[in-house]
Amino acid sequence: MRELALRLFADNRIEGQVLIDLSGQKLPAGLRPRMRLNFEAVFRTDNGRIKVDLRKLFLEGQPVPIPLFDAVIAFAARIGKSDPGSFNDWYELPPGLKNLRTEPGRVLVYY
Repeated sequence: MRELALRLFADNRIEGQVLIDLSGQKLPAGLRPRMRLNFEAVFRTDNGRIKVDLRKLFLEGQPVPIPLFDAVIAFAARIGKSDPGSFNDWYELPPGLKNLRTEPGRVLVYY
């Protein structure tokens, strides 16, 4: 990931744009080394963990089925030699953080 831009809304709704750079990696046909990914999501937090519920996903302006995104994550994990996960998994927040909440244009952090 080279760039990340987020827009914050009420009720933990976020929109984002990510620039993915896989230059130098062996990619499947149809994937370019640099791609823009846009998304709309709502996140939930619970006991120091976070889960992101993707609502809409676009790669280079084209809609992408959310289950396909999990396959891309698994592919990236193999490239990086890490354990494959799912975007639907719960993830630990940094130590000490208990909760996050968004309001228009800002994020509230509870620790």
